[in-house]
Amino acid sequence: IFFHTVPVAQSAASSYVTQSASVGTLLELNNGAGLPSGNIAGLKLPFWQFGNGLSGGTVSYQNPGRTRADAGIRPQLSSHILPWGRQTNITTGLVLPSTTRKFIFNHPGAYLGLLPVVVVDTGSHQARTAWVLACTGWWRIVFPFFLLMVVIIAFKFRRKTSRHKIV
Repeated sequence: IFFHTVPVAQSAASSYVTQSASVGTLLELNNGAGLPSGNIAGLKLPFWQFGNGLSGGTVSYQNPGRTRADAGIRPQLSSHILPWGRQTNITTGLVLPSTTRKFIFNHPGAYLGLLPVVVVDTGSHQARTAWVLACTGWWRIVFPFFLLMVVIIAFKFRRKTSRHKIV
């Protein structure tokens, strides 16, 4: 915090000496020793995922502080869908001492298959993983046609091979 004094304006006809001063101080607010850290208490996602992305789940975050002197934590959580998904930040809020708070999980994108979903706390580098079976995004339209084509080809191939055995 810095202050600066400015002298009062005098008339030009009188001679005078002006004085000004610059004074400052530096403040440091510290709430306990070190940075507060919490942990990811749980990650719950529905196993079957259909729609525009992976959603419908929650991430539970716990602040282990026990006293009034402990600080609230605003966790920085990010999610990543392996092997190719991009990293997405999870919107979080303040977690007060000795409480657990749930945050909504939402990761848009097109995914197909059995996929691991990893949620990481960037402050403590702690991670939780959940597995989902997903058919989301444009895969919802493409995959049924692909599956139908495989069934038709298999049916025709089986029918063709069964005719050769009879003759």
